[in-house]
Amino acid sequence: MNTVRLPFVALGLALLGMAGAACAAPMRIEQGGVAVSFDYAPAGDGSGVARLSITDARSGRAIEGARPAAWLLARRSEQVADETRCEDKARDLIAGSLGAQPDVDLNGYRLVTLNQDDTVAFINPLVSLKNTQLESIVQLPATGHDWLLAPRVQRLVVSLRDAGAVALIDVVSRRLVGTVQTGKGSLPTRLALDPDGQRAWVGLDGSDEVLALDLREARIAGRARVGRGLHTLTTAGPGPWLAVTSADSDTVSFVDRSTLKTVAEVRVGATPVAAAWSAAAQRLAVLSINGGGLALIDPTTKRVTGTVPMARGALALGLFDDGRRAMVLNGRDDTLTLLDLATAQAVATRKLPARPDQIAFSRDFAYVRSQTTPQMQVIALAQARDGRLDGVAVPMGRSAPEAAPEALNVADVLAPAPEGNGVLLANPADGSIYRYVQGLMVPVNTHSNYRRRARGLLVLDSSLAERGPGRFEAPAHFRQGGRYDVVVRNLRPAITACFTIAVEGTMAPVALPVAPKPRLVATRALAHDTVEVEFMLAESADRPARTDDVVLLLVQRAGVWQGRTRAAPLGDGRYRARLRGLPPGAFEAMVEAPALAIAFSDGRLGRLQWPLAEGRAP
Repeated sequence: MNTVRLPFVALGLALLGMAGAACAAPMRIEQGGVAVSFDYAPAGDGSGVARLSITDARSGRAIEGARPAAWLLARRSEQVADETRCEDKARDLIAGSLGAQPDVDLNGYRLVTLNQDDTVAFINPLVSLKNTQLESIVQLPATGHDWLLAPRVQRLVVSLRDAGAVALIDVVSRRLVGTVQTGKGSLPTRLALDPDGQRAWVGLDGSDEVLALDLREARIAGRARVGRGLHTLTTAGPGPWLAVTSADSDTVSFVDRSTLKTVAEVRVGATPVAAAWSAAAQRLAVLSINGGGLALIDPTTKRVTGTVPMARGALALGLFDDGRRAMVLNGRDDTLTLLDLATAQAVATRKLPARPDQIAFSRDFAYVRSQTTPQMQVIALAQARDGRLDGVAVPMGRSAPEAAPEALNVADVLAPAPEGNGVLLANPADGSIYRYVQGLMVPVNTHSNYRRRARGLLVLDSSLAERGPGRFEAPAHFRQGGRYDVVVRNLRPAITACFTIAVEGTMAPVALPVAPKPRLVATRALAHDTVEVEFMLAESADRPARTDDVVLLLVQRAGVWQGRTRAAPLGDGRYRARLRGLPPGAFEAMVEAPALAIAFSDGRLGRLQWPLAEGRAP
């Protein structure tokens, strides 16, 4: 399943101080005719790459079907570590024993956010302790727009549209390793990864060109002429083609990726804004926002072979069922349309909340975000195959994305969950990431983005990935130096192996944003059961905090009554909230502001006695 979205104008982590030491040669254990080898290559800053191979001990050939899991446990006691059998360590880790939580887990994933404050944040969603999920922050030289992950070269590529540059981040060391200038006024925005995994294609909205970027050498490998205007790019489909839409020229350019030459220009409807490959139809689907609907292009003949009429305003395109079917979002008339690409027909249309703009898929559902509501639409694909767009609305935060208009962007903030059973959504106005599992009516988890407004979200799979037959790699990040036990477990064939490595040095913690301290300003009685509370959120004496998502909570200290309400901003960090229905008694007053990383436990304003004493003020 793939999705593409409207260009930007139309929608108008650093770890310090640790060096690692690894064994000079891979360590090897043979068990039942199978050889397991392990080594760790440090990359500096407490990061490195763990490498594992599973082969036939005699022939050296890779074991087919191996799916290893691996964990690293810091040795806090040499005696205890030596006395515990390798099989027992593996059993406890697989069972999730509280007494055997890994210090480094090579089987998880990270959430990565591209943020409005020109940062990229790496968040570990599997860590449950407070203030420990944020692992790394990378500072960008300018605001990021689009981005992509190139796993083969371990690079995160970020387009810096307004700076005329593209940034390269090493996802192992989590450092900015290079910035490639694309030219003054070039406006690099949309990106696409070349199938070779070592180049990225960059659309230059300020010119009639796209460029190929060599990710290993951080240099421009070549340029190709295309049409004018905003560009979207896709390398999907057979053949050596890069397909580039050009909004001003109303064309799709086919660029030969090997020669960097444009071999064909195909005219489509007015203002093409999205393109995706349909394997089922063997056609390139191209969506135009200002008329002409959706065009199907044969990449062999470079001709339009069919069109599906669509109303003006169609801006986002998502394909599923191997491209047999598509969903189109229209931000002008607030609709979702289901298309059958095999017959080039619209099947059904459904009204959605205002300005739907992003769509993502899991195995069984489609997920749609709209700009004017925090609710996400969840649509069953089984019913869609029968021509019905049935679905439900699920709240994904308290604030609508439009409450943070500066964070609206070309990059998706919807990402399929790695387990395949749901989706993750970064709500920029809340400063939070919500995880939804299909079948539920609310998110199952909320992860803080540490007061940052996300412009993009992606899932970085940090588990062991097969880089070659029987060879696996995963990035590893250490919070402290010392000796570590490496526990490896594979089910088929059944193998349990343990190694020991030494890592030197210590790592400084990530500097977290300091949460503003709430301060009570005044309390007033407006009626016999209504109180007005005024308070201040300030990061410092001369720096007030700003967010529209602040909630006041009153909890009766010797009773069951509690009430909460949203506070109204007054400016300069001051807020006012009113609560009705208070019974007599003592209350604890607390404030919550997710975008400022303030939980109720951190936002205590103090005790309030009701009714208030005459003229009472703090």
